[in-house]
Amino acid sequence: MGDNLLQPQTSNFRIVGGTVKQTEVQVLKKLIFRGTRGKALVQTYDLNLDISDVLNNKSFDFDAMEGYIIIFDDSTNLGQSIMRICNSFQSDVYETHLTTITQDLAEARNQKVMVRDLIGRSRAQFVNYLNVYNPLKDADDVSIVMVYKLCLAKDQIIYSTLNMFKPCSHLLVGLIWVPAKYRETFFEKREELSRVHGMSLHAVEREIDSELTIPTYFRDCEFTTVGQMVVDQYEIPAYKEVNPGLFTNITFPFLFGVMFGDVFSGSLLLLAGIWACTAAQTPGSTALAMAPGRHFLLLMGIFSVFAGVIYNDFTSVSMFLFGDTCWELPGASEKNASLKPDCVYPIGIDPVWYMAQNEILFINSVKMKLALILGVLQMSLGICLKGCNDFYNRRAIDFLFEFIPQLVMFLCLFGFMDLMVIKKWLTDYSSDTSKAPAIINAMLNMAMNGGVPTAPNETPLFGDPSSYDTQT
Repeated sequence: MGDNLLQPQTSNFRIVGGTVKQTEVQVLKKLIFRGTRGKALVQTYDLNLDISDVLNNKSFDFDAMEGYIIIFDDSTNLGQSIMRICNSFQSDVYETHLTTITQDLAEARNQKVMVRDLIGRSRAQFVNYLNVYNPLKDADDVSIVMVYKLCLAKDQIIYSTLNMFKPCSHLLVGLIWVPAKYRETFFEKREELSRVHGMSLHAVEREIDSELTIPTYFRDCEFTTVGQMVVDQYEIPAYKEVNPGLFTNITFPFLFGVMFGDVFSGSLLLLAGIWACTAAQTPGSTALAMAPGRHFLLLMGIFSVFAGVIYNDFTSVSMFLFGDTCWELPGASEKNASLKPDCVYPIGIDPVWYMAQNEILFINSVKMKLALILGVLQMSLGICLKGCNDFYNRRAIDFLFEFIPQLVMFLCLFGFMDLMVIKKWLTDYSSDTSKAPAIINAMLNMAMNGGVPTAPNETPLFGDPSSYDTQT
């Protein structure tokens, strides 16, 4: 339409502008065209922003936005429809009239200059404030800002504690639990506060009854902190219950080593644990950040190296640390290796297994069975601890109808499976390996086939094999 828009007879034209995402430009144009039946002109353009605008609005993705202008005749009553369409895109929308566009543009530019000047003066004032109140101090001095921060943190703790008290007339009444070993210390501190600050503090001992839930207090040290945190993530033991956190301090690193058994990787963990235990814990250092878990890291490294030696695994490479192999390697005309008479490898898995064709099958089987035995032992320990809690708290129903059935059922299934694994390890099947029963199949046969082996050549682990042959 060109310059004709500025003529007096076109003064009814209104202008709506704003920003929209580049991916929604075509949607906007289609909606405007359909909503106005082609009676509005839509024009889009790129946002040529100053670098200062981009830096001051880092959270706003200007690269994905595009500007638009909509011109329409105000006499057609299309303004409300167009504004509803524009507002549905959740972007900035501006409206003006053709007769006031020059004035609105001048006001917008003046406002932009004023805002930039305000931002500049605010930034300068903030920098000046930091230079005055937070200068670089000597080694024995501290920052005033940090002093303010410490005071605010103390006030927050004080008010959070006061919120736990119940107002009663002109008094604040609260229930405080104190460990028995700190009882005398508590009353000494109360008298000291009353004497130094002139406060009237009254403490009355209350008998513990059924209405009160006694909180749990654990006396821990640097070594037991992480193990207690692991247990607390699941549930905090009740008052006077057995604390499994003491056992977790050893069982968790040990089971980690069983799963992560490798001499090389374990040595790296071990070195990291030794460094964390011996390095100086200066403020802001890595050693200080690792301090709570340094003992756990050290134990995980030790048990990982130990399990790696048992697995004879150094980055999936065998090690001949304890002498030569107990197997005679096959010659050119032979197919299978033969075991040396009366030879047992001193520690761990014989390194020659890493050269066998069934290496993965054998090594994974050993690791899986070891993990099974250790896992069943740990879970049995947890069930026994629960039984100890029921016995101590005299919960006869829980002890008889929950603990005992759990322990019996668990040992009859998984405990018996561990017994089968050990019995199979102690049985010599070198003469005919087809007679070796599969543990999983044997467990299934117990439930599905009355314990009778389904494979014709399998020999049962327990009982007389002939008794199974006579069954139909």
